[in-house]
Amino acid sequence: MGPNFAGRLSIAEWGCGTSCVSIALVDAESGTVYPGPFGILGYGSVLAYADVPENEYEPLSYKLNSRLLIVRGCPEDQNCASYYYEWTGSALRLLRKIPAAPIPH
Repeated sequence: MGPNFAGRLSIAEWGCGTSCVSIALVDAESGTVYPGPFGILGYGSVLAYADVPENEYEPLSYKLNSRLLIVRGCPEDQNCASYYYEWTGSALRLLRKIPAAPIPH
């Protein structure tokens, strides 16, 4: 797998159950492994995220040519929100958190 985030990093994703993902960041040049911002991310709950249209979100959003990682879900199955992280070159720095809300019926 080649780089897919921040120019030279590979975000490695693996499942941890139904609607659950874990990640690590791997420097494609040096092989250094950096932890993700959460151990597990649950994302199966029916929630509304203020920053995206209903049901049109992915739990992880990132690009090769960007240092921005967007995480939508419930880290460690709590505190459900959209989290915006910036890759600083050696770690992810939280820029903003927008709490999620239950979708009204």
